[in-house]
Amino acid sequence: MSTWRNAWIILCNELRQLIRDKRAVFSAVLLPALLYPIMLSAGDGIEELSKRTLAEREILAAVDLSLADPELAAEARARLAAAEPIVLREVDASALMRARLDEDPNIEDVARGLMDPGEHILVHATPGQDHEADSAGRTQLHIYYDVKDDASREGLERARDTFGELGELMAAEARDELLGGDPGIGLEPTQVDVSTATARAGEERGRFLP
Repeated sequence: MSTWRNAWIILCNELRQLIRDKRAVFSAVLLPALLYPIMLSAGDGIEELSKRTLAEREILAAVDLSLADPELAAEARARLAAAEPIVLREVDASALMRARLDEDPNIEDVARGLMDPGEHILVHATPGQDHEADSAGRTQLHIYYDVKDDASREGLERARDTFGELGELMAAEARDELLGGDPGIGLEPTQVDVSTATARAGEERGRFLP
């Protein structure tokens, strides 16, 4: 019991000293209450500015789509070039194809060797392998990038988004040709927020309270 009593005495003493020291009260209570909302708001602004800066950055890409279907390669190349600002350079990535077939553990080194200094990504098209039943005979697109480089990651996102849109378009065209349309259209649920404006405002302000 004496242990708890001693702890209570120490706590009360510390609180009294804290209250008496106005600078401590300001630095421990008031200053964080002022700084945290500013830091949160500034963090959102900095993140948005960073995204805009990367979106405007010119991306250099080495491309080899020679093994893809010619029509698909032309469409993929055109869409990738339209993902401005991005500059394409045609390369011969046959060495990369051989490394893939040989399951070369140093395939990343081969890919880096095909890229000029300053280039951010390498896009290489290959036909689906026979042992991959789901992709046999289909074009596969491989994007080589450097995860430590911001511009390289931005190039990856642009290429992935571009090829994703092309894939969705080709899938929609195939469904229309085979089925006359998508039989599952309309079944994807939509989200509807039924909260009041007051509740949404409280949720937004509530993240500043801690």
